[in-house]
Amino acid sequence: MANTFNLTPNSDIFTVPPGLMVQFPGGVLGLEGNDTITGSFESEIINGNAGKDILFGGDGNDNLQGGKDDDDLYGELGQDTLIGGLGDDYIVGGDGNDILNGGRGDDLLDGGAGNDTLSGDLGYTLYKGGTGSDVFVLRTDVVLGDPKRNPNSSVQAWDIILDFEKSLDKIGLTNGLTEANVTLTTYSIPLKNIEFVSGRFPKEGKISVGDLDPDRNGSYDATTIQIASNGQILGKVLNVTPSDLRGRFITLS
Repeated sequence: MANTFNLTPNSDIFTVPPGLMVQFPGGVLGLEGNDTITGSFESEIINGNAGKDILFGGDGNDNLQGGKDDDDLYGELGQDTLIGGLGDDYIVGGDGNDILNGGRGDDLLDGGAGNDTLSGDLGYTLYKGGTGSDVFVLRTDVVLGDPKRNPNSSVQAWDIILDFEKSLDKIGLTNGLTEANVTLTTYSIPLKNIEFVSGRFPKEGKISVGDLDPDRNGSYDATTIQIASNGQILGKVLNVTPSDLRGRFITLS
């Protein structure tokens, strides 16, 4: 394993000096504290590890890893890879063509500017692509066996794509699933009946119920994407119709 520059077990505030990756190619590693780590203009690896960490990539093509607990990751400039890890993570790509992976937990992913790829994991993910041509990955392996994604369940939860641009964005399917293997249906309920799975993001002002109603008609309007063979809910796409999504799916290897 490559050498890492380890911070202290305390809650550290650390700015990565240029050139540090030459001596420590494994990057900067936080320990148990709630760390704030800021990258330089170079490309760096920053791992928050345990604790509620805030990571800033700065310039360069950075690799940011939240590790355990609820983290905030900001890629800023460059083509960054951001991985939330465990916990309910807030991940913002910033400028550049970024890769965002929420990891396990209920995450909020915001691609920002650029052509981004956004992917969830176990848990329930809120996706916001931002500007550019984005790919929202809805993973088949995540939804199989999840009782809350069964449309007949008394308690339901699902991933939400907040800002799908029908002329630019695509939805990525996994495990060999193709557009022919999904069903698309309209879905509408009063906005007052919607609750966020994770209370962290509305509490911190990162999202509100109003963001689920962009046309301000008091209703949560979406298209539901389900696996045709078993009905499991892959996700819901806000404020689009089934016809808007047809032809916008790709199968990822």
